[in-house]
Amino acid sequence: MDDATYVRRRRWSAQEKCAVVGESVTSGNVIATAKRHGIQAQQIYRWRERLEARPACGAFLAVRGRFGSRAVQSGTAVGIAAG
Repeated sequence: MDDATYVRRRRWSAQEKCAVVGESVTSGNVIATAKRHGIQAQQIYRWRERLEARPACGAFLAVRGRFGSRAVQSGTAVGIAAG
């Protein structure tokens, strides 16, 4: 392998991975997206699997419960203080 074909490994942040995966989904063409970013299509499929396996960053869950003496439904903003 000569120096002209060597590609240095690079680290992708979670935001970059999400952006590339999102671009591949939006365009519907994983191979073209991979070529644009200089990576293998399999890398995008792997990232997609890993991203689908975990909840999205900043995701909110539906919650029901009681806050003080009144009922709280999903969609109601409630501040929670830790400590």
